[in-house]
Amino acid sequence: FPTRRSSDLDVLRKCKEWAADIGEIKVTDDANSLISIQVTGVDIEPIVRGPAASSDNPGNRRRRVREMLFEQLGVTDTNDMFATYPVLWRGTRREVEVLYENVREMSDEKLRGRPGTWTVVIDFPFDDQKYTPADDLARLAAYHGDDTQTLVWMPSFFSAKAQHDLGRLVVLDYILTGERFNDLAAHLALVDRGPAQALLRNQRDQLQQRVRQYLEVAYGIAGDSRDAVVNPLAPEDQFRSLDQTLTPLPPVGANLKSAFEALLDQLFRHQYPAHPVFDAEVKLAAVKKVWPELERAVAASDGRALVSDRVVRQLIRSIADPVQLGKTGETHFVLGDHWRSHFLREQAKEGATITVANLRRWMDQPLAMGLPAEAQNLIILTFAGQTNRRFVKGNVPYTPGIDQMPDDLELREQTLPEQADWEAASKRAAALFGLTIPTSRNASNVAKLVEDTQAEAREAREPIVSLVKTLNEKSALFPTSGDNHRLQTARSALAFVASLSSAEGAAVITTLAQASIETSDVAMRQTLAKARELDEAARTAAWEIFEAMKALADERQAAARAIVAKVGEALAADEHAIGLDRKSVV
Repeated sequence: FPTRRSSDLDVLRKCKEWAADIGEIKVTDDANSLISIQVTGVDIEPIVRGPAASSDNPGNRRRRVREMLFEQLGVTDTNDMFATYPVLWRGTRREVEVLYENVREMSDEKLRGRPGTWTVVIDFPFDDQKYTPADDLARLAAYHGDDTQTLVWMPSFFSAKAQHDLGRLVVLDYILTGERFNDLAAHLALVDRGPAQALLRNQRDQLQQRVRQYLEVAYGIAGDSRDAVVNPLAPEDQFRSLDQTLTPLPPVGANLKSAFEALLDQLFRHQYPAHPVFDAEVKLAAVKKVWPELERAVAASDGRALVSDRVVRQLIRSIADPVQLGKTGETHFVLGDHWRSHFLREQAKEGATITVANLRRWMDQPLAMGLPAEAQNLIILTFAGQTNRRFVKGNVPYTPGIDQMPDDLELREQTLPEQADWEAASKRAAALFGLTIPTSRNASNVAKLVEDTQAEAREAREPIVSLVKTLNEKSALFPTSGDNHRLQTARSALAFVASLSSAEGAAVITTLAQASIETSDVAMRQTLAKARELDEAARTAAWEIFEAMKALADERQAAARAIVAKVGEALAADEHAIGLDRKSVV
């Protein structure tokens, strides 16, 4: 048959469909546009219409359509009631729940879905003969719930031909699964089983492709019905939202997957109208790299920070710029004032306490942004730095981070010390207590240094009080001709920790920076760190023996006086000069 005319092409298509249905005839077209019809000589109808035909039932048809739909949509089918579909939207990870269900039979609870997550309900493209899509639409109209994040994707119903093809596909799947073919084709000669199985597979593949096309038509993606559906639904009926503030539009896509993602884009744009468009996915590790650079900009008097690393600079540009924290240039990041102004304005409007929970809520005013937690935390940390605020949980200072920031934290204003005092206090805290504090002078770092320093002072005070008392007693018994540096250092340490313990807020920093160290930082650190150990050594030495040595007047007197002098030297020397242990006083 020549097929050079358009009408002949229709004949070719019909012949192929007819051949696939009856099975024994193979239709091909060659380079000369001719149809070649060949009788295979193998009858597969007894296999298809035999016991395997019972596999064609509504349940298996629904299961097969679910498999094909989920495969084309890219949804992982776990055979649970709900399937979770992850999507990267505007650079942030989102997910929706996908439910394949007969809308007509769904309860309000099922239609409501899980709070806080979009649910996409995909209806069946067929039902019992007495029902039509109008019954599904009537069920949606009868929904008695609050507005909910549920979108229903309604298909037009399959035509009789489409249902016949789907049923035959279900049977062929059954036959070709596992070892069933050999049992069902036992009546065929061995020489015919190979061609018969190949013919069944070929027919199954053709039917599968045809049913895929039916699905695209039924779900409103392809316009040419090709006998796929009956009474096609209007576009406004195919996509129904139970959120009355959303009127979804028919998505445009080359296939079901692209159309599905275009539909999800509508859902998320409606939910988060102010969501920025990030150049790349916002990940925790990337945000953690951005924060130190922004922290340097916060600490700078002009809000500028040089970012020499090109990769880090690009990270800042892709994360900080879209959320309006500032602008990234060719070499520098320049901090902006958007969030400081916005938060303070919202706080003044409500008269509310500035807490992490309120800041997260104010980010979505006047329009929801829907930022991931790590991006929100970046904004909050920057705001805290710009406004000299520290984080408090209850009345206890708290140090949050990009990866953890409880909602119940309160941000309180912190008076900052002078830059010179801050630098001196940071060095003194490192020298005397071994503390490591970030160098940036901001509220969080100041609060951290105050908290850590006072904790060290409180812990050291009791043993130092005891040490001073013990040294006073023992030094009076074993005086030296020179200065008693150990006692001097201990008294200085006691005054130091007392002043730190009684100071409040930024005064702790001033006290730390301006404290008078009568001997040396090294001597003070040894005394603070080892006060309890030194006091124990001083109290438990063999003092009775040393007292007896002082009274000796015989030939042992010279040796005894040398030992007593050595004891006096150990008591008078700072710890880093002579260690106060049993060996040093024996």
